[in-house]
Amino acid sequence: MTGVSNASAQPSAQSSSDPTIASYNWAGYAATGASGSVALVNGSWVEPTIACSTIHPTTLASIWVGVDGYPTASSTSTVEAVGTTARCLSGHPAYLAWYEIYPAPPVVFMTVSAGDTIHAQVIPNPNPPFPVIFVFRDVTNNTTYSTTQLASPTAPLSSAECIVQRVLSSGLEYASPALTSGPAPPFAAFTHFTAVTFSYCTAHIGSAGPIGIATFPAAHVFHFHLTKVGATTFARTSVATGPFSTYKVKWKHF
Repeated sequence: MTGVSNASAQPSAQSSSDPTIASYNWAGYAATGASGSVALVNGSWVEPTIACSTIHPTTLASIWVGVDGYPTASSTSTVEAVGTTARCLSGHPAYLAWYEIYPAPPVVFMTVSAGDTIHAQVIPNPNPPFPVIFVFRDVTNNTTYSTTQLASPTAPLSSAECIVQRVLSSGLEYASPALTSGPAPPFAAFTHFTAVTFSYCTAHIGSAGPIGIATFPAAHVFHFHLTKVGATTFARTSVATGPFSTYKVKWKHF
């Protein structure tokens, strides 16, 4: 797979021609490039209000921006991500902010509140010792957290994404690679939220960017719905619009 160029990555008003993929665990958009080509991904959303109930007292849903996680020419088992998890625990809501270098577990560094405007950024470096910078800003509370960690030397740095994720029942990961085939693993109940709107999701891949993630050439852009093929749809993703790729993920089912 080759990298993308500025000439071929002009912003577009919509991305209806992008491949639409049914995923067991992802809703949102990803863009891909050559190995080592992803230099930046940015995203922003408002933390949704969640509904906890006695019927589903324990639920999980993660919202994140990250690098890697979607297979390209070099398949990946790593994800470098920062985001939030909206959780019901024994019927009580909680909102956690974290970073993660999958398959290592997430590191929770603060709590946030429903209605907070979140900006998140991942900046990887393809050169040894492979540092990756995670930046998380709660705009509403004027709080910023930043840390530099080391990614795996085998991390391909070949995809960028802004995702709402269904979390495994183990709860040991909040971001993990997209699952699009094979038997579905056991998942936690999917937290009930109305919708998550990414007001922007931009990336720098190869020589292009930062531009909206859905404005890269169509062959490099992937549009995910969170659904079990032929069965339940858990969340649907709208078509991204505008030069900075605004789109909405709507909750459908636990």
